[in-house]
Amino acid sequence: MLFAGIAIFVLGSEVLFWLWAHRRLGRTRHHALWRTLLHTYMTFQSTGFILIFLQRVFNIVADLPTLALAAIYLWHILILPFTTVCLALGYLFSAFSFQSGKKGDASHFSASDSSTKPEPTRRELLLAGATAIPPLLTGVTVATAMMQLNDLRVREFTIPLPSLPPNLDGLTIAHVSDTHVGRFTYGQKLKNISDITNSLRCDLVLLTGDLIDYSLHDLPDAIEMVKRMDPRSGLFLCQGNHDCFQSRDQFDAGVRAAGLTLLSNQSVHLRIRNQAVQIFGTRWPIPEDYLPRSTKDAAVYNYIPALAAERDPDAFPILMAHHPHAFDPAAACGFPITLAGHTHGGQLMLTDNIGAGPIFYRYWSGLYTKPNGSATVISNGVGNWFPLRTHAPAEIIKITLRCQT
Repeated sequence: MLFAGIAIFVLGSEVLFWLWAHRRLGRTRHHALWRTLLHTYMTFQSTGFILIFLQRVFNIVADLPTLALAAIYLWHILILPFTTVCLALGYLFSAFSFQSGKKGDASHFSASDSSTKPEPTRRELLLAGATAIPPLLTGVTVATAMMQLNDLRVREFTIPLPSLPPNLDGLTIAHVSDTHVGRFTYGQKLKNISDITNSLRCDLVLLTGDLIDYSLHDLPDAIEMVKRMDPRSGLFLCQGNHDCFQSRDQFDAGVRAAGLTLLSNQSVHLRIRNQAVQIFGTRWPIPEDYLPRSTKDAAVYNYIPALAAERDPDAFPILMAHHPHAFDPAAACGFPITLAGHTHGGQLMLTDNIGAGPIFYRYWSGLYTKPNGSATVISNGVGNWFPLRTHAPAEIIKITLRCQT
């Protein structure tokens, strides 16, 4: 219902902009040409949005060119809302500032001049020209998004931990999150993700959710990418919200049938350098997991104490959780290190610390620590559900654990 409500609001905004622009362009020279261009652009955007909506609702697999997808996403999620707000503010400003002169606005043309169309005023021409700004902004952001779509950095953190056993001093982890295999992450980029992960030569490879973007149709390609990864001591996954969009059970079954270890509120024991290690992974909460009147945060919080109860006192624990707010209960339960993703580093940030990340999350990118020595690393993710990033580059994280002296 929420998704349908958002779709109705977006289409309503689109129709309003369409009507507004159509009216403004009527006062320009060559208005027939400009209106044709407007209708072509808006028909493309509206049709694309409806197609994506139908794909989501009816689980239809239909590939659109990446360039077209980027334009549709950027227009409807970024440019159109911004334009709608600007128009609303503009009309409010006009309503408050327009106090006099109504009587003077009457036509000065005589009856003999009534057949002559008046020349457009400077203000009308400016407003007509303004109709081109949102489509042009879409073009600029699409070009920027396409240039950065395959960019990928390696970010490294060395983390001293008070409880790290001496045998594990120097343990390395490749933290791979939010690959979103599908619309914007496919083909050669999947091989690049595997190759870069392998080049780090880490002891562990931990994937913290959103392996696929939406469709289970993309799961085989995602599994192939993961199976190309070659850790020294083990590779483990946990669920993300996008993995569960179509079916959490089918996603789990598909990953496990491929021989990969997916931890869904589970743990696994292994030995590294003759030291016991226990890897934990949370599942992503779907509505059936919520307690009455609870939220995703509450569901995540409820998972951690149950997992902590399974801890082997002789093993060093590492927790994987897709949602970054799992860090709070994990630290309270004594987990020394928690890895998470989900935030995409804020995706659209004005600076490293100002933007969507801190608005929606307490922890959104990089390393955070607690006074008790617990630490979390939040990955920006390697893939995209939305094609544009600003001040939140895609990344694979290499973590080196050290004994705190």
